[in-house]
Amino acid sequence: MGFVKKISAFAAGLILAGALCGCGNPADNFAPKDFRKISPENAGYVLYVPDSWTADISTGVTTAYVSAKDRSNISFMAFEADDGLIHVDVNGKTTDGAVTTDKPETTVPETKAPAETGTGTGTVTEKPTEVPKIKSTEEYWAYYEADFRKTFGDMEYETNGENVLLSAKAAKKYVYTATVTGQKYKFMQVVMLDKGTVYIYTYTALPDNYDKNLESAEAILGYISIGK
Repeated sequence: MGFVKKISAFAAGLILAGALCGCGNPADNFAPKDFRKISPENAGYVLYVPDSWTADISTGVTTAYVSAKDRSNISFMAFEADDGLIHVDVNGKTTDGAVTTDKPETTVPETKAPAETGTGTGTVTEKPTEVPKIKSTEEYWAYYEADFRKTFGDMEYETNGENVLLSAKAAKKYVYTATVTGQKYKFMQVVMLDKGTVYIYTYTALPDNYDKNLESAEAILGYISIGK
């Protein structure tokens, strides 16, 4: 399977939300109406986004955003469970504290490729010497939640571990808000651990734009096909 493997924090930090380009794949005969396929041919999954969205697959993580004025965005990635935590690039600062470049405060943060910055379940503050064997989606989220809280100090759940489907398989949905560099954002993440691979779908938006684009974000999620 050609899913995303480990990408260093440095490399992930170079991927800027404001630099996304409109480089989607050619029209796909199997795409839903008014959607187009943007996932690479060897990705191990198929992802469609609305025709009007701007897509980028050049970073190793499949991403797309609504428009130049509305940077509400989605991303989808897959990686081996022991490859590490989701790496978040928020307004030029990575989860490990590395600074990239300045970006406008209105830029919506994006979830990036995995980087080994994991800690614990929310109470553990020191990274263990070895990553435990993750056997379920719940274990994966619990183990790495502390890193989210380090980045998002006022993280508040709206939905915590709701049972949903991702490509007709059992997954968990997490919806939360958090303030980053003075700006509040709302996130929806659907996480699934299947046969040793973690799949993560993320929708990120400013709170005022979240509901406006939620229908599209949920449609994108519903059209994801893994291993087909």
